[in-house]
Amino acid sequence: MPYYRFRNVCWFFAIVTFIGCRTDQLTEWDVDIAAPIAETTISLEDIFADSLIISENGQPLILRIEEYISLIPSDSILRIPDTTVINAFSLPVNFNLPSGFQIFDLIDQVRFNYGDLELTEAKLLSGTLESRIVSRVDDRLIYSLSIPEAKWGNIPFEIANQSIEAASITNPIAYETSRDLSGYTLNLRGPQLNSSNQLELNFDAQLDPNGDGAPVEANLPAIEYQYTFKNFKPYFAKGYFGTRTFYAENESVDLGILKKIEGNLDLEDATIDLDLENSVGADFSFLISQLSASKSSSGLSLNLVHPLIGQVQQIGRSTNLGLGEIPYTTVRKSFQLNSSNSNLVNVLELLPDRLNYSINARINPLGNISSGNDFIYNTANAKARMALTLPLKFAANALVFQDTIKVSGLENVSDSPVQRADLAFYFENGFPFDLSSEIRLLDANKVLLDQFFIDQEIPAASVDENLKVNAISKAQLLGSVSPENLNRIEQTRYIVVRLRINTQPESMLLPMYASYFVKVQLRAKGNLRIKI
Repeated sequence: MPYYRFRNVCWFFAIVTFIGCRTDQLTEWDVDIAAPIAETTISLEDIFADSLIISENGQPLILRIEEYISLIPSDSILRIPDTTVINAFSLPVNFNLPSGFQIFDLIDQVRFNYGDLELTEAKLLSGTLESRIVSRVDDRLIYSLSIPEAKWGNIPFEIANQSIEAASITNPIAYETSRDLSGYTLNLRGPQLNSSNQLELNFDAQLDPNGDGAPVEANLPAIEYQYTFKNFKPYFAKGYFGTRTFYAENESVDLGILKKIEGNLDLEDATIDLDLENSVGADFSFLISQLSASKSSSGLSLNLVHPLIGQVQQIGRSTNLGLGEIPYTTVRKSFQLNSSNSNLVNVLELLPDRLNYSINARINPLGNISSGNDFIYNTANAKARMALTLPLKFAANALVFQDTIKVSGLENVSDSPVQRADLAFYFENGFPFDLSSEIRLLDANKVLLDQFFIDQEIPAASVDENLKVNAISKAQLLGSVSPENLNRIEQTRYIVVRLRINTQPESMLLPMYASYFVKVQLRAKGNLRIKI
């Protein structure tokens, strides 16, 4: 999921300090004239990822983050364990087998080790039947294999009248095949239609009726066969899925939008819409045992308080529609955490970078009440959906945005008579808060080399009676790169950008609009080579 990024913020400050971000190619500018050399415009939609911003009809912006938590691992139900069947033919005495001798005529009852799951039907999305037959008889072998309850439509799976040429004890022949069973439907109820996880496999093999027969040695396998049901993954399964609990313990959602922010923030409101969803044909109980937020830089954390947390929620089973792109219904229970029923606003004013949770889902908490009619499709799951909605209406006191980027550095043109570069930094501020900036240049070991534009202010834009900007402000910041620093900043490998804001009027909750922007233009005189 994309989150709040400061890439554009970093980029324009890098231009301001003659430092560019790394791209696929190396670009160099030689600057020795007093003229505009760079310009950029930044809006809230540039700062926030586009997919997180909701902007409609000139209304204040809303930030939205969604997270889906799938609780059933894909291989817990919708994967049939690999299973191998092995058999061999031998005699206790030396014997000459006549032509056409029936070596095998077997019905193997294959049982899949599925634990407490009792599958009675599976429609395969993928899977193969791999076979290996080894013959040591000196005559042609003819064999057939069938699985009566593995069907493509109404046609059972069958491999008929296959042959292996004559072999010998000293020179056996191994014949290997792999057959795709994707799309087959497996009836796993067994021959009496009263079992589960069971599939019948019929194998027969005989010597060529038109052959000469073959001798076999005592206690030496004349014929061996091995069949493996491999990578069976159903797109639909039916039966009784047992009673078990699926856990998502101590997991978290990345709130990257707040990760690099410091200071004090006052929010008007925020909501978390939480949906518990069940699209599996089995009953579930859900328990959210923990929901909290934490900030890595400070180590602070705060638990969310809401009646949902710590209480078991029961959700009924899906209905099998059997047709359509989504052949099942989804059962939901919805909850909302907001400022009136929780401490969500206080939690977000902590400026957390992680939303932490522990949640579990228990399937069939009341046992086999469906009489073995549970079902699941490969696109179904038991899920929790969390959607954080944050109206961008806030007051900020010394709120700081910070980012660190890796750069290639600056290069002084050694043969130039110019030994300094004078910077003029022009702002058009269309936001209703004061801006002040600080640029820190670091070497490869992240040791401070230099700082620029410390505590220089750009005034806030003015607002009307509706607290919407009605006139932008303009400002100019001046700075220079000294001869000493021209040499030192060649060592720059990292740049830390800090942008501090204070809303004006103070403590007033101000809505943010898509039309708000900051425009920056850089003019300089000097001679530097800028690596981008």
